[in-house]
Amino acid sequence: MFALPPPSPTSVDKLLQAWPDTLALSVLDSDSKAVFYAIGGFLDVIYRSGFFAPFDWQYVFSDAELDDVSKLEHAGPGELRALLVANVRKDRFCAGHLLQLLRDGYLEKAFGRLLELRKSM
Repeated sequence: MFALPPPSPTSVDKLLQAWPDTLALSVLDSDSKAVFYAIGGFLDVIYRSGFFAPFDWQYVFSDAELDDVSKLEHAGPGELRALLVANVRKDRFCAGHLLQLLRDGYLEKAFGRLLELRKSM
């Protein structure tokens, strides 16, 4: 699987601190202000923390790969970074993509994997 350079421990720490309570948010109406602000804050940290890295995500990943939760299970730091950045970029062009990932539990699993990887950084 495609991988970016691993994110810095500092950027991962900032992202983990800003990560919304995805389980709680997933049961709320996706049009609620709580969901809007939580996702917005998360996106802001992705860009400000240094976690974001530019690459041609549309060339690297198919839509099916971006939605595939099983890719998260064995993703290394650079692979997980690429998947998260690609999904953030996809949301910019496909409104509601991150909300769907939230409802499907993808973001919760990504958070768990990021937390697990951070322990060995």
